[in-house]
Formats: sequence, C-alpha cells, structure tokens
Amino acid sequence: MMANTNAEVAELNRAARTAMAERLGHEVSIQTTDRNGKPAGKLAVAEGDRLLAKKNDKVTGLKNGDLMTVRGIQYTQDGVLITARVDRTRAVVTINSAEYRQLHHGYAVTVHAAQGTTVDRAVVLGGGSMTSREGTYVQMSRMRDTAEIIITKPQIENAIDQTPPTEKMIKWCESISASRGIALPDEYRDSFMAARGWLDENSGHEVGDNKSESGLLADLKDAIAAMGQSRQKETTLEYIQSCEVAQEKLPESIHVPVCENILVMR
Repeated sequence: MMANTNAEVAELNRAARTAMAERLGHEVSIQTTDRNGKPAGKLAVAEGDRLLAKKNDKVTGLKNGDLMTVRGIQYTQDGVLITARVDRTRAVVTINSAEYRQLHHGYAVTVHAAQGTTVDRAVVLGGGSMTSREGTYVQMSRMRDTAEIIITKPQIENAIDQTPPTEKMIKWCESISASRGIALPDEYRDSFMAARGWLDENSGHEVGDNKSESGLLADLKDAIAAMGQSRQKETTLEYIQSCEVAQEKLPESIHVPVCENILVMR
C-alpha cells in the first residue's frame, strides 16, 4: 500500500497490522532510532510482520527502502535477532535489533519510499494535498500485475482544492472581468475551486455542469485532473514548505469509511 503522507502511512500500517493480528506469530518489542540515531520509540515485531528498512547496512546488505517479511525471532545474549526475507533480493537476512534499529512497519509506505520498488499488486490511498502528476506516476508504476487507487469523498474535495485552474478557465475569468469590470479573486490563478466559484457566479451558468453526471463523478474528474498536475518544485525550500503543509490531520473517513463515498480506480 502507498500513501502520500507519513500520517496516512502510519494509520494504514496500524489498520493492516490489526487486520493481520490472528496471522502473526510470536511478538517482541524493539527499540528503533531515526536516521540520526535518535530514539524513535518502540516497534512491535512479530513473525509474519512486514517491515521497512530505513537505512543502508553493509552487514545485512539491506538498502534504504527495502521491504521484508519476518520469518523468525530469536533471543540471544547479543539481543533480539530477526530473520526476514527481503523482497528485493529474495535473500533471508538476520538483523540484530541492537545494532540495526532503523525499522518501520512495511504494510504501507510513502510514495517517496516506494520509488524503485516493484510489487505484484499496488494499492494506493489517493487524494490529499500532495496529489500530483509526479506522485501518481510513481504510484501507478510500482506494480507487475494490477494497481488500484482508493479515494474517499473528503480526499476528492481536498485534491480539487489543491488543483490549479486550466488555462481556458483563467482566460475566461480575465475576459469576463475585463468586459464587465468585475474584480477577480486573488487566488483565481492558483485555485480551481476559486476560479470555478467565480465563474459560476459571474458567467451565467455553472462550469462543468452536466445533468447526466452525479456530483461524485464530476468531483472525481476534478480529482483525476489534480493527479495530472505537476507539483515539481524549483528549490529545496519549496519542498520543505509543501511537506509542512501536507502534515495535516487524516480525514475521519479513513478511520470509519462510508461505502458510498469511496471509489476504487483500477
């Protein structure tokens, strides 16, 4: 599974591990650290768990981003030893949890972490403020066989809100504004919703109005448009700022999904 933000990935990992509870074996708790060696909390690891390596390691041959399945857990004088099969190499490695501590659960990963990974089936939590053409390409090119995008109604609305208007909409806004002397909103060039709202109010008819389409289908088209928009940044600062904005609260619909508000795209 893939998602855009760390918050979404953490929630998906919790949900997946709960669903897997009856299939998991013996469990231990290990101390983890971040890439700088600072304590990052305890991680419950059980036989059958999916793990994600977050740092290159010469001893085990692990690469940052490697996904693996835990095959066994053993207590020794040196600490807890975790035996796991690595997806990338198909090799079985032994990890000393006292020495290699950069581990996360690996049922779900961020789009960034998924780069370079290939799986048989990819399931993507779509939508959100980081929806982009670049991210969608990574998401939909990780699979050998099938890929699915799961998207909720609140996420569709979020994606639409992040979508810039088309050039046609911008020119239409400017034409109406010039001919009628009506002031344009400051965000009409940046926000699809702002431009569409202004056009709905001043153009004489609703933009994109189609009586044959449901509201959800019309919104879905706008979400797909968001997936086709480039979010490439020119500077490192722009990336930092966009990531800070993206660390938003997860929509409640992800925790308690409403069936009619969830779409699966294959």
